[in-house]
Amino acid sequence: MGAQVSVKNETPYGWYFSTQDRGYEYVYPHSTKSFEEKKLVHRYIYIRYGNHSWNSFSYEYNTHKGDTSFILRETYDRSQIQLHCTSEGGTKYCPNYGKNEEDERQRRQEEERRRLERLQREQRIQQELERESESSRLKLSRATERLREKQSFRGLNQHHKFSQVLHQQIEDDAAAIERNEVIDVEEKFKELLLKYQIKEDNEIQNHQIWDRIKTLQNELTVQYCTENNLPVWSQFTFDHAVGYNELSLTEMLTVLEASLQFILHSSTEDAKDDGDQPLGLEKKYNFLLGLVEQLHATNATLAKRILLNILDMISELSPQGRDILGQILFNRIWTPTEIMLFLCKSPAIKCDQLDSVLHTALTYHLDCVLVLSALTYETPLMFLEEQIRSVKEKDADTIVKELREANCPEKLLVLLKDVLRYMESELPKYQLEDLSVEQINDLKKKISSLDLTNPDINTLKEVLIGMSIAVQDCSTIITQDNTKIQGYFPRRTQLASLLLLLLTQLTGNKGCLLEIGTGEGKSCILAMFATILAIRGTKVDIVTSSPVLAQRDQEEWKKFFNMFGVTSSVVPPRSSSACSAEEQEECLRHAYRQQIVYGTVGVFAADILKQEFEKRTVRDKRQFELVIVDEVDYMTLDNGVQVTFLSHESSGFRHVEQILSNIWAMISTCRPVEMLEAGEIKWATSIQYLHKAVTTAVMGLETSKKLLSN
Repeated sequence: MGAQVSVKNETPYGWYFSTQDRGYEYVYPHSTKSFEEKKLVHRYIYIRYGNHSWNSFSYEYNTHKGDTSFILRETYDRSQIQLHCTSEGGTKYCPNYGKNEEDERQRRQEEERRRLERLQREQRIQQELERESESSRLKLSRATERLREKQSFRGLNQHHKFSQVLHQQIEDDAAAIERNEVIDVEEKFKELLLKYQIKEDNEIQNHQIWDRIKTLQNELTVQYCTENNLPVWSQFTFDHAVGYNELSLTEMLTVLEASLQFILHSSTEDAKDDGDQPLGLEKKYNFLLGLVEQLHATNATLAKRILLNILDMISELSPQGRDILGQILFNRIWTPTEIMLFLCKSPAIKCDQLDSVLHTALTYHLDCVLVLSALTYETPLMFLEEQIRSVKEKDADTIVKELREANCPEKLLVLLKDVLRYMESELPKYQLEDLSVEQINDLKKKISSLDLTNPDINTLKEVLIGMSIAVQDCSTIITQDNTKIQGYFPRRTQLASLLLLLLTQLTGNKGCLLEIGTGEGKSCILAMFATILAIRGTKVDIVTSSPVLAQRDQEEWKKFFNMFGVTSSVVPPRSSSACSAEEQEECLRHAYRQQIVYGTVGVFAADILKQEFEKRTVRDKRQFELVIVDEVDYMTLDNGVQVTFLSHESSGFRHVEQILSNIWAMISTCRPVEMLEAGEIKWATSIQYLHKAVTTAVMGLETSKKLLSN
């Protein structure tokens, strides 16, 4: 007889087992499966979890010792699965894959719930703003009609008491820079010829500078076509891709220099021997690819434009996909070669899925090789999401190393390293803790007493621990079925950013500019930073890129602000359409009395204009003590040419109305007058001409000229 072997599964998950002689059999959760085994000294059993392709356990046992049971159970903290053999007495461990899958599913559900909740909040805010905008438009229309009716009266104060704020884009020529482009380009062109020892024909030297540049460019492309056995008509492909008709004179010179660098510095012999193109492209596109490579480092905008033209000719990507690739190149996430490799190596998958993959690569700055690997899977987007989630959080040493490479002051790095290492080891211990009222009050006292010019390290650590617990408390969600979704701690990169903002004075600077990547939690960093400064008695203005984001962030972090007794608001505040203009203005003043105020740059600018020029105390006594600009590139670049102004003249201009009227009257009387002695046409008033005529008649022409010149 043999020995009885049992596999007892005490876990809530299914497992498979096999032996040398038996295939894999399934053991249901909380069940037992037995089989008879021959009595041998060396027997093996293999156990794997669920649909895994690898064994979680491999156990050798001796059936001569009698009946044997293998018991699968979870450890007390459910972090591992233990396999205990009754005959051998040994125990082995493996990760609790089932629990990990449950946690991952729950985490995904939590993220999806948070995403849907934020989306619903943004949609609600957008609808409210649209309703308010429509209401304001109707009210403005009615007010305009009433104003027109009252134009016959002199009540200017009432007419201009309330105004509309308008935003207008500055025309391109309004901010033109005084510069003689032709002279500058001619000088640089001469330097270029001297650098590459190029001689022009005497006849060509007399041509205009743009003709000289184009002539040399054509000679270079013809030379490339000849050396690579390409038809001369390929030059038209080059011109179309480069978009010569749309280039400025400076850009023409830039393209010429890039062409010289590519053609004269590349190996002609290698090009001749290279019969098979590694990327599967025609030889004529090698020139364009090399041109983009050269421009990539010096003129990313021009390189992006040429790449998009190339993609129009050779790629079947959707317009959105091409635009994303252009942004990837512009942001230097991939090189031009990597982009071409992606186009040639990517399998034929749906365009909408490919667009999503490229958007993910752009958002998270993913490596080209990783994206190409993802395209080999049936669901590449899910693969990339898994890779993004699996990226471990940066440790303190890595963060400090990156900051040192960015030339962060060493004095600040020493402090950062100490604090971040402490947070790395101690913060996980507070996973299940909440802040009591006494702890919050104690934390506020520590924040108020903190000297940011020479901070106490221990106090700073305690402040960050307290703020992290507060973030976790406020991000915890209770669903409709009373399920508690645990909140999150700020990541170490977020804490490092907070420290850089707080300790700016250590570097001797008054301001601080931080680049925080997508998905790194800027709103959380700003909320913690604003709260700390508000507790210390500073008024904080947070400038966002849109009213929707301003309202969303204020609502999202209002619970966090209230926890520390910090007041917050959004400008302009939501108001009822039934409110009068005076009541709305009082609501605006009340919003500006709060410690933290969210708004857009246009709203803040308009309110400053009202306060400074119309002497309306819309901001009450609030000064700009601290301004936090979210998406500073939007304000300075994307929206940098927008100006804000009030829709009517300042009330003080009524004092110069008489002067302006007189000036206009004088201008209106000007008429073209023909000077008989010279045959010229000059604009002058009738009085001026009469004076000139009388002076000439009495004193002569020469004397008249001297008098008039004086």
